[in-house]
Amino acid sequence: MIMDFSPRVRGDSINLTTITIVSEVATNEVAAIPEGSGPPTNLVSIRTNLALAAKFHIPKGSGLFMLNNGRQANTGKTIGILISATQLQPKK
Repeated sequence: MIMDFSPRVRGDSINLTTITIVSEVATNEVAAIPEGSGPPTNLVSIRTNLALAAKFHIPKGSGLFMLNNGRQANTGKTIGILISATQLQPKK
């Protein structure tokens, strides 16, 4: 999982720009090869289940929940990401 955040505090809210990528290793999938060219080959590949670039406006005391149901990739996996944005107060 790769998550990159760029928060900007704007009064009582946070503007959050994020790039999120969730991938998994897909191993032991037999490659399709022409007949007579040798034994089947095992592949190691990467499958991206979620790729997102977005900007969110999060009010003070709130957060966000992103949910991808996996239908587009036909993986059957549901991916949920919870982001809680807390604005820290400066020390006196």
